[in-house]
Amino acid sequence: MESVRTEGEVSVFVLGGEAVSQVVKLPAGGEVRVHEEYGGSTRPVELDPELGRIARSVVQATESLKGFDLAYARVDLMSYDGQWLLSELEVTEPGLYLDELPGNAAEFVARVLQA
Repeated sequence: MESVRTEGEVSVFVLGGEAVSQVVKLPAGGEVRVHEEYGGSTRPVELDPELGRIARSVVQATESLKGFDLAYARVDLMSYDGQWLLSELEVTEPGLYLDELPGNAAEFVARVLQA
């Protein structure tokens, strides 16, 4: 999708069923991969309420299908034709981007202890 080149990808962190933070991942130059090893960059942004709602819905749907709660998840979204699309749901070792969002560490520990 062309929007990845221009807008990048958004990651919303859902801990204990609540969307708590968000980053934007941008590719370098003509690259489509947003990973740092390919020149991409990551920056924290204020949690967008709409994206938080979408991320919670993705996690809730997954929990409903699988029959158990997820203590934590990273929901990656991309924009396409004015809509947000799920590009990845990471539930096993989701990168929490602690360099950019150090507050995720305390949230993560609190939510895991509650689980």
